[in-house]
Amino acid sequence: MKNPNNEQNTLNTFITTLTASHVNATISQRQSEQIINATDNSIYESKPAAVIYPKTAQAIQEILTLGNQDTYQHLHFTAKVSATGCNGQSLNTGIIIDISRYMHAIGKINNVSPADRATIGDMFSTDASGKGSMR
Repeated sequence: MKNPNNEQNTLNTFITTLTASHVNATISQRQSEQIINATDNSIYESKPAAVIYPKTAQAIQEILTLGNQDTYQHLHFTAKVSATGCNGQSLNTGIIIDISRYMHAIGKINNVSPADRATIGDMFSTDASGKGSMR
C-alpha cells in the first residue's frame, strides 16, 4: 500500500533538488496553479501536485533526467501544451510540465493540419492531426 507521506516527501525532495539545480524553469506548487492545470477540454478534472514551466528544451531535459533517477521513479510526469484534448490526456495528479508559458518557437513543420484549435503539442501527443501530417 502506498504511503501518501512518503510520496509527498519524495515530491518535495524532487522539487527542492530541481530548484537547487537552478533549472531554467518556473516551479509552482501554489493551489491557484494546481487548479488552473486540473482541467483540459474534457469533462475530467485531476489536480496536479506541482506544475513546472520550462523555459528551454535543455530545462525539459534536466527535469526528466532528474525524474529518471531511481529515487523519483514513481513520480508521474505529463507534458501539457494547451489542454485542448478531449479525453483528459494532459491531466495528472503528479507533475505537469507545461510547455505553453515560455516555449513558443516552432521548428520547420510541413503539411500541418489546418485545425483551428489544436496545437502542435496536442497533435504530437495524440496523433490528432492524422497520419502523415507531420514529417
